[in-house]
Amino acid sequence: LSVVPEVTLMGNLSHRFFELMFKEEDISDWKKADVHNWIDQKKGEIFRKEGAVLLMYGREPEREAFINRLKYAAWTLISMIQSNNWKVKATEIDLQGTFKDREMRAKADLVLEREGMQGTELAVIDLKWRGAARRERIIRNEEDLQLVTYSKLLTRDEKWAHTAYFIIQDGKMIARNNLAFSQAIAVSPDLDHHEVNARIWEKMMLTYKW
Repeated sequence: LSVVPEVTLMGNLSHRFFELMFKEEDISDWKKADVHNWIDQKKGEIFRKEGAVLLMYGREPEREAFINRLKYAAWTLISMIQSNNWKVKATEIDLQGTFKDREMRAKADLVLEREGMQGTELAVIDLKWRGAARRERIIRNEEDLQLVTYSKLLTRDEKWAHTAYFIIQDGKMIARNNLAFSQAIAVSPDLDHHEVNARIWEKMMLTYKW
């Protein structure tokens, strides 16, 4: 048996909370108190199953700090989803397709959908425990290959799903623009995400061919 590093543990636990929370059917109607109550109801079971080291003597301050941060992040994300008219389509969804002649599989943390002017829109959110500055840099440098791959596998057409990182530790949404989330930190707000995604995908294929 082994114990994962502290940062990995926090990431794993927060992912589990979010995965279970977004499987609730009525989450679109939740208020802040509903989010807090749900986390309080689930924390005992989740800690016992997947974070038992935080139940050890002397770890209560860390445990409470984690829960408080999780509550803030959860309500921040849910309020963003609600205010931008998104609905939860799936969580921890398996995606598959092909990249050139290779089969490709992935698992997306959170997929959202809404009805827009051009029909149904999709958004895929990658949940990260920390690393806001690094994710901003990745998007700015057009190196967000993981998000672009999720978008491609999810839509398989020229629409390209919206993509974003949500940093749980800070409660921040980081995206290329604000088209999907008005509250997001827009790294390149003036760029067309369809064109950027297509350009990145083409570079990926050329690199693979090379």
